[in-house]
Amino acid sequence: MQHKEFECLYEKDKPLRDKVRSTINNKILSVSDVVTELYKIVEEEQKRSKEKNEMQDVHLEELKALIQEVASQQQVMQSDVEILKQATMGLEGKIDRTDQEVKDLRARLENGWKQDLIDKLVTAQTKANETAQQTKASSAEEKEKRKTKIFTELVKIAGTAIGTGGVLFLLVQNLLKG
Repeated sequence: MQHKEFECLYEKDKPLRDKVRSTINNKILSVSDVVTELYKIVEEEQKRSKEKNEMQDVHLEELKALIQEVASQQQVMQSDVEILKQATMGLEGKIDRTDQEVKDLRARLENGWKQDLIDKLVTAQTKANETAQQTKASSAEEKEKRKTKIFTELVKIAGTAIGTGGVLFLLVQNLLKG
């Protein structure tokens, strides 16, 4: 009974406690909302970060593939350059051999044909001079025969020289084709 006589403090403080509880509950809910929002933001950032990482991985793989392709192409180019070097050396050797063969052919073809031509011309001229001295009085027919004979000899000599040059040309041409 004493309880009635005195005021109950519990009942008296109850509205204040309820207000404190409500305020605390509101703050807890507010903090919970903020935590939920932060959790969503963190999840979105993690998702974006994961997507970025995946894109970077894709780009990295593409870059690796490009580097491998470039390295492969470089190896092919190096082997092509090596083949070209060997082919060039082979061609240089062939050119040197061909040059030497042409020099040898020229030496063989020129060996004495000029002197032989000069000797034949001198002989023909000497014969012509001897004939002219022996027969001072010759008719126009004899002169024509001598001219024809000299001309024939010159044509033979020239034909021989031209034929020799043609053979030289054919030999050089065949060497260059081969």
